[in-house]
Amino acid sequence: MKYVELLEKYEELLSENKKLKETIVELKSMIAEESTVNGIVKEAENLTNAEDTIGLTKKSSTQEKLELFLSIFRGRSDVCAKRWRNKPGYSPYDY
Repeated sequence: MKYVELLEKYEELLSENKKLKETIVELKSMIAEESTVNGIVKEAENLTNAEDTIGLTKKSSTQEKLELFLSIFRGRSDVCAKRWRNKPGYSPYDY
């Protein structure tokens, strides 16, 4: 191959490389937009599902309110508090 032919091939490859890089940038932006939209849709679905399940108002019974509170702030059942002997206070105790 002569120098001129090699130079032409090199320029063709540079051109193709540039086009591929532009395509990659476009695809990345499409993915970013799509993931943002999907994230917003999932958050909206979670909110509507949560509202449907909770459904509590000021007029809800005390039992329903307690169940909601306990479902959110659940403690560990395998740990209890142990009182210190040398100074006032408690620490977690695994039994």
